[in-house]
Amino acid sequence: MTTNFRQFRLALRKFEGDIGRLHTQFMQKLSLDFLRGVVLMSPVKDGRFRNNWMTQIGTPSAAVTEEVDPSGAKAISRGAQEVAQLP
Repeated sequence: MTTNFRQFRLALRKFEGDIGRLHTQFMQKLSLDFLRGVVLMSPVKDGRFRNNWMTQIGTPSAAVTEEVDPSGAKAISRGAQEVAQLP
C-alpha cells in the first residue's frame, strides 16, 4: 500500500507540473487568437490603424507608429513576441 501511495504522490506532482504548462499554453493561445481577431477586424484605409495595435503585458502601451501595414501582420508578429513572454 505504501508503494501505491508513493506512486500516487509522484503522479500528482507530475500532474501539477503539466497543469501549469498547459495553463500557460492555453493563455498564450487565447491571447494571440484575441489579438489576431482584433487586428484583422480593424478597418483598413492605409494600414496605420491596424499597425498601431501595440501589445504589452502588465500595463497599457502608449507606443504609436506612423508605419502602415494593411495586412496587420506586423502588429500580430509584435504581439506574438509579447505573448510568448506570458508567465
